[in-house]
Amino acid sequence: PGYRQPKTQDIADAKKLVADAGYPNGFDITFIVDASGAHNKMGELAAAQLKEIGIRVKLDNTHDADEFDLMAAGKYEVRAGRFCMNTTDPDDVAGNYLITGAGRNWMGVSDKRIDDLFVKMSSETDVPKRKVLAREMEDIFLDILPVISTIDAKYQQLYWSYMQNVDLPMSTYIGYSRERAWIKK
Repeated sequence: PGYRQPKTQDIADAKKLVADAGYPNGFDITFIVDASGAHNKMGELAAAQLKEIGIRVKLDNTHDADEFDLMAAGKYEVRAGRFCMNTTDPDDVAGNYLITGAGRNWMGVSDKRIDDLFVKMSSETDVPKRKVLAREMEDIFLDILPVISTIDAKYQQLYWSYMQNVDLPMSTYIGYSRERAWIKK
């Protein structure tokens, strides 16, 4: 479900889920989105799709500083966002977003299993073992939270084959060095 065409049956199934949850006439939500860039457009798309199943969305266009204050205070119903990583190490996301009391734990995650796995993963030096522990944390996280994963290609980069010596960045925030890149034609 979700990917098949036409969407008629998926929409009917989703409407039934909303009604079965106790909202036969749908319900209203406020969705905070960053007023800049693609987030606003993503919010408009989500609002249009949710409207089809009876969820009426009011978009609250905010700017980063206001959005972060709202999230830190837990004063939001729905928001679009991503886990921002400064490195490719899972400690970065888990340590900032998933453990109890973490600085960017705006969702209020507090699960002893995740906290314990984080300590084990962070102290593990064997990369394959760290990966297993990170996946265990991820599985628990996805089971306990009402999070919808979507695609966000804001920071994706494509390079043509004639681009040579392009250093791929370590993350979306660091490592964008193009001094050594050149075009082969």
